[in-house]
Amino acid sequence: MDERTARDAARIRGRGALAAAVLCDVLALGCAVLAVTSPDEVRTLLWAAVVVAAVGGLGCVLVLAANRRLGVDPRDRRPLAGLGMLGIGLGLVWALAVLTVLAVTRDVAWTLASLGLVTLVMPAAVLALVTARGPHPS
Repeated sequence: MDERTARDAARIRGRGALAAAVLCDVLALGCAVLAVTSPDEVRTLLWAAVVVAAVGGLGCVLVLAANRRLGVDPRDRRPLAGLGMLGIGLGLVWALAVLTVLAVTRDVAWTLASLGLVTLVMPAAVLALVTARGPHPS
């Protein structure tokens, strides 16, 4: 693959990461507003959603930074180094949120509902995977 195509791909992935970061932050803000006005039973789940969405947004910003660096120098592999750890970190944040909801609510229904919080970290995880896989010039 030539460098121009790799730069274009990095630019497009960067735009996707920016859009995903905005989406995650808007979802975090919406969950925070709902958490303030919600009954006690659902408040724990919504605050967990705020944290998971905010971390997902930060993950998207890290992917955006990596793609910007790849847009400058597509042959540089340093921006790709931390993307695997980012995916692991996002998974751990999600698992910690599920366990927190389980510990606080002690209710199977809210714990099962908290499993759906994985959708809040998926944009960052998918973008990190797509960025790590390429296309990159050889």
